[in-house]
Amino acid sequence: MTEQIIKYSELLLEVPKTFLKKVEAFRHYIEVNSDKLKSKLKKATFEDFKKDLLNLRDTQNEVERVFHKDILKCGIVLIDVKNIKELLLKNIKELYEIYKVMLIYKIDQENEDISTEVQSILTRLKKKPENLEELDELRQYANSLDEYIKTNMKEKIDAIRAKLNLMEDYMFKMSPEDFEKSWRSFGLPSRVAYKAEKCLKKLIGLEKNFQDDLMKQQEDLAAEIHEIDVELEIIMKEDNYEKYEQVSYMFSQIGERLDRAQREAEVVNRRQNILKWKVDDYSEIEKIRARWAPFNKVWSLAHEYHLKIPNIMNGPLSSVDKDTITNEIIEAWNDLFKLEKQTFKIVPHM
Repeated sequence: MTEQIIKYSELLLEVPKTFLKKVEAFRHYIEVNSDKLKSKLKKATFEDFKKDLLNLRDTQNEVERVFHKDILKCGIVLIDVKNIKELLLKNIKELYEIYKVMLIYKIDQENEDISTEVQSILTRLKKKPENLEELDELRQYANSLDEYIKTNMKEKIDAIRAKLNLMEDYMFKMSPEDFEKSWRSFGLPSRVAYKAEKCLKKLIGLEKNFQDDLMKQQEDLAAEIHEIDVELEIIMKEDNYEKYEQVSYMFSQIGERLDRAQREAEVVNRRQNILKWKVDDYSEIEKIRARWAPFNKVWSLAHEYHLKIPNIMNGPLSSVDKDTITNEIIEAWNDLFKLEKQTFKIVPHM
């Protein structure tokens, strides 16, 4: 008899224990740390939101199923669950609100990001190109926006729309101002496409102006090359050594003009390629440079000699670097000797 009473008592105790285990499963929802959760949700993915909200809905249903009455009868034990039920449902409601707020935060953030990005695109499309290179770059950029709209923008807008759908699934309400931001984002692809098309039409007119500029540039470059050639022919005949300073400067200037002409030729050829024009041959510049180089070498050495030697001969002996001076003189002599025997063999005055 005693054993039966003990077993019965243990059985009665097992009923509350089972119930307490069920309650233990809701412990996570008894206390809500709003700040900690918001911080976590800022980094959460859309899938995290979906999963958490589904768990929250299941928990709410389970709470309402388990605590279906304010007082539950477990065997001969009566348990008052009204307070715990109210606390759990209150906290679950608070959690729903946090998820709603953070979903709106995410949506606003994504709306702001795409709006900023589109504004940057529109600013770039408005910029007036200063030359053919900039025009060609802008044209390529405008043409690339069609693919950008189909992929990048669509993906971002789909992400916003998915969050709005999730808001609707859980009957979360948002302010008209917040919804309007998303509505504006949905219209951005059309706006970008329109501005890109408008930009491309504008570039057609600008390209005609740049074509005229290029023809003028070609004429000016041809005239400059001819002028350099003529001036070089004149100073190549100079044989008055006493004018070493003036003549070396003139050859130096010719060299700088050849460098500028070469850079200009590269620009012209690049722009001809952009327009799909026949590319001009500017090999004449290098031919002129080949004639210029030996004369420039002689006169620059002459000028250098008059700058250095007086200082070496008249300055303190301690300031003279014997090895450096010796090497410079030998190198200069070798250069001049080669020029005398080869390039200037038939140029007596040099």
